[in-house]
Amino acid sequence: MPGKIDSRLAELKIELPKAAAPVANYVPVVIAGKTAYTSGQVTVLNGEFKYIGKLGKEFGIEDGQKAARLCGLNVIAQVKTAIGIVLFTLGARLIPAVETALITALDAPLAPVWVWLAFGETPGRATLLGGFLVVGAVLANVSLGAKSRALAN
Repeated sequence: MPGKIDSRLAELKIELPKAAAPVANYVPVVIAGKTAYTSGQVTVLNGEFKYIGKLGKEFGIEDGQKAARLCGLNVIAQVKTAIGIVLFTLGARLIPAVETALITALDAPLAPVWVWLAFGETPGRATLLGGFLVVGAVLANVSLGAKSRALAN
């Protein structure tokens, strides 16, 4: 479900580019307190550099404005990605370590399911059995944990 910012960007018909990986040795965003510091945001769109050259020489004012807009959108995309990582990290700190390990253990048994859904490749019997065992263990732990928390309260 999109948030207020995503809805507003869609309303303005603004599509954020994918947050680009750093092309040198730097961190694209650092969050300190309530401030986000960005660096290295250039005119990259879908992994391709755009507007290479000097304003007034290779590019006119209109292209310069487009380049500045692309840099600004890249900054927003980087901050959005960084905030998502921070929120994920903060949320993960609220889950007990055992449950976090079990949730991560779900990746292996669920991967064949995604492959089956996306590509129609049927998983083997051993894969299905192993997947059911892991998913069953996670569900049992979650339900037993919920019961013990209910008894503790």
